Amino acid sequence: MDCSSSYNGQTYRPLIHRMKEHERCNTLNNAYDETLDKVKSAPAHHSLTTGHRIAWNDINILKTLPSRSHFDLTVQAAIHIRNPSMNRTDSAPKCSSFWNPILP
Repeated sequence: MDCSSSYNGQTYRPLIHRMKEHERCNTLNNAYDETLDKVKSAPAHHSLTTGHRIAWNDINILKTLPSRSHFDLTVQAAIHIRNPSMNRTDSAPKCSSFWNPILP
């Protein structure tokens, strides 16, 4: 990336499929759904609105879960999506700052 912004996503599907969706939104310039008034891909939207290039193949897996538990996925999202600037935090699960000293 050309900037220090970060994005933490979550998916049950193979990561390569989700990354291709983000990249496709960027390539086709359709990261925003005007009908729903909603961003479909935060990384693509960031790239399109700022002109920053995203290295779509330079990603890191922060956590792999042993089960497909929605609860576990939500807990991990709350832990990892505390400060990333590209994430839509209005709908993201919240984690109290009380836990910051012991969280990654």
